[in-house]
Amino acid sequence: MVSSFKPTRILRDSTDTNTAKKVSASTYVERGTASFRAKFASFCFGAVVAGVAGYIQLQKDVTTAIDDTKVLLSTLQTNTMVLGARIQDLEKRFENIEISYDVQHLTQPAQ
Repeated sequence: MVSSFKPTRILRDSTDTNTAKKVSASTYVERGTASFRAKFASFCFGAVVAGVAGYIQLQKDVTTAIDDTKVLLSTLQTNTMVLGARIQDLEKRFENIEISYDVQHLTQPAQ
C-alpha cells in the first residue's frame, strides 16, 4: 500500500556543504522494494524453471524405466517360452528312453 504522505530527506553533496538535494524517503523504500521484488521474481522464475525441468526429466526417466521394464518382460516371456519348449523336448526324450528301456528289458531273455 502506498501512502500519499512522502517524507523528504536532505542529502548533501560531499564536496559542497551548502548544496542540498531533496529526495523523497519513499524513493529508498521503492528502490528497496523493487530490488526485493526483482530478486524474488527472479528466484520464483528460477524455481519454476527448475521445477518444470525436473518434472520433464522425471517424466523422461519414468518413460525410460517403463520401456526398460517392457523389454525385460518381453525377454522374460521369450525365455519362459524357450524353457517350456525345452522341458517338453526333454519330456519326450525321457519317454523315448523309458520306452526303449522297457522294450530292451522285455526282449532280453531272462537269465
